[in-house]
Amino acid sequence: MPISNPPTPFTKGRIIAEIIKLKQQGKKIVLTEGCFDLLHVGHLHCLQDAKKLGDVLLVVVASDLLVRKLKGCNRPIIKEGQRLELVDNLKCVDYAFLSTDEQDIVVSVKPDIYFKGSEHSIEDITWTKWQKLYGGKCIVSQRPIEMRTTNIIRVIKRKRKSANLR
Repeated sequence: MPISNPPTPFTKGRIIAEIIKLKQQGKKIVLTEGCFDLLHVGHLHCLQDAKKLGDVLLVVVASDLLVRKLKGCNRPIIKEGQRLELVDNLKCVDYAFLSTDEQDIVVSVKPDIYFKGSEHSIEDITWTKWQKLYGGKCIVSQRPIEMRTTNIIRVIKRKRKSANLR
């Protein structure tokens, strides 16, 4: 059986056009973003929580370039196209978009709600000021952090090191 190609990712223009159409239909738009490197249950729960806040969940997946800028030269572990495909195929995600600049898409889309995981505080989120400019809300998850990609990487390195010592 032939392997099908992954769906063509949305372009910025197509995402904006889709969101405008959905807003005109009265849909509440929730946007969240992240690296989603080594997708885990913490990511899933955060996305499920975000989806409960509105009708449409748009997820911005950070490009490889942006992940390296945020997390260092050894990241991401999983390449951007694969991270995008994983996130885009989660049941709770309506649209996923790859971006090198989350600020640009947030300002362009003007979501009703900008949602972040509980590892952030509302004061640390620079998007709050943009949300206030057009009436949107910025919400931080109240769910405790269950898992972090950085911690998973540490565990793998420790286990590898102890296996090499034997």
